[in-house]
Amino acid sequence: MLSRIAHFLRMIRFSHTLFALPFAIAQLAVIAARHTEGVRVTWQNALLIVVAFTAMRSFAMAANRLIDREIDARNPRTASRELPAGKLSAGAVWVFGMTALGILAISAWLLAPIAAWLALPAAAIVAGYSYAKRFTWLCHLWLGFAIGMAPIAVSIALLQAITPESWFMALTLCFYIAGFDILYALQDIEFDKQEHLYSIPARFGAARAVIISRTMHAIALVSCAALIYSLQLSPWSWFFYAALVALLGFEHYLVGSVSSIRFEKIPVAFFNVNSVFSLTYAATIIVGLF
Repeated sequence: MLSRIAHFLRMIRFSHTLFALPFAIAQLAVIAARHTEGVRVTWQNALLIVVAFTAMRSFAMAANRLIDREIDARNPRTASRELPAGKLSAGAVWVFGMTALGILAISAWLLAPIAAWLALPAAAIVAGYSYAKRFTWLCHLWLGFAIGMAPIAVSIALLQAITPESWFMALTLCFYIAGFDILYALQDIEFDKQEHLYSIPARFGAARAVIISRTMHAIALVSCAALIYSLQLSPWSWFFYAALVALLGFEHYLVGSVSSIRFEKIPVAFFNVNSVFSLTYAATIIVGLF
């Protein structure tokens, strides 16, 4: 049983929840500090936000692994994943995904009925990412948009409205995610071409993909700066913002220059730097608020 649980946790990359959960926590902090007349943030609804977010991500990963299982089996980099390797069955993953979707719906309903009604279309958008790379190289932005809905979802769940700062957070998250997803896709550039899959590296080449990724990360940083300014956060926020700039700069340094990409460093940039970036982002907002 423990081994099976471990397979499920590895399948959904549970540790990668750190990539986006801090953005939801940051929106929660803004609501607690700046929207006190609209709602009282309690530990119960904060817990429900975390549960709903984790359930949505678990559903998304289960759907992705099911939809891509045949492609993953043909890709040497992904052939050892739980479904292609036979460590988990398609039926078990399907049940897991539906259970996660049910937990998402229940958690959202307990927060606000409108959140539950919107959770299902949002889940469809998230699951649709796996199909996007079959017909458009904009799939990276699809993923960024899907994950970028998190701050807006928190705003709807607690306030039944979309606040201005949640738009800035969504833009930051969208372009941050899309930017590093492009870098991650560099690993599969030849496989994607062979399988006629769409990605920015396969469509425009590795060098241009790095430039596009840098551009998207620049947009993310501009959106974050606009958020800090609009909320009139304390000067300490700009100190942490400088760290965000440095982290993305370091990520691109690890990947290498346009003319000399270090493909072996991409996993380090993806898994390590991005986790620190997300946590630093949450600190940027929370420290500035309190």
